Amino acid sequence: MEGVSIRPWLVSLLIAGVIFAIARLSKRVAKMHDGEPVGIGGWLIMPMIGFAITILLTVKDLSGGFSAWPFIVAVFSATSGPLASLKAPAIMSLVGAIFVILSALACLILIFARRKSIITVASLHYVILTIAVFVDFWSYTFLRKVMPNIPDDPSAPTLAQAVCQAFIAAIWIAYFHRSKRVKNTFVDPAITIRKASAGTSTASLTL
Repeated sequence: MEGVSIRPWLVSLLIAGVIFAIARLSKRVAKMHDGEPVGIGGWLIMPMIGFAITILLTVKDLSGGFSAWPFIVAVFSATSGPLASLKAPAIMSLVGAIFVILSALACLILIFARRKSIITVASLHYVILTIAVFVDFWSYTFLRKVMPNIPDDPSAPTLAQAVCQAFIAAIWIAYFHRSKRVKNTFVDPAITIRKASAGTSTASLTL
């Protein structure tokens, strides 16, 4: 079976397109009511871009795994020895990648649907993403111990990157729980609607 890969320039183009689309959307949706931020805009754009990029890059990594398809088949066909010991790390990495993609996609859907559950799901996504990075680090470290002669993989996560991901996750989890924009947009939509209606009525009276 031939390997399937996504060219780097195509990934860059898709990422640029996502950033452009979200930026354009933010200009239409983001508003200010009584001096408070409401709608898609501001710092909320950053995690949205992050969700989209996470999906694209994780899909790219999974598709790149097809280039090592003979090795994957050998791992899951082995019943003993070094290759058999790689089954658990491989399964954990695959499951982690799938959950990362699904949770990031759910976050984007919930944001556009203006659902309050985005706060919980986004927090869960960052926890899943952090765990997945640590699992990938552990899996690659284990692989190097079992097969020390394999070439180095520059794209493999390091411990420093995993710890950095944990700090980034903590920051964005705190953002979704503390942000006024998140609260005005997803937690108190009735208040947002009343503010919008009040603003429209005032504008009509002044015309």
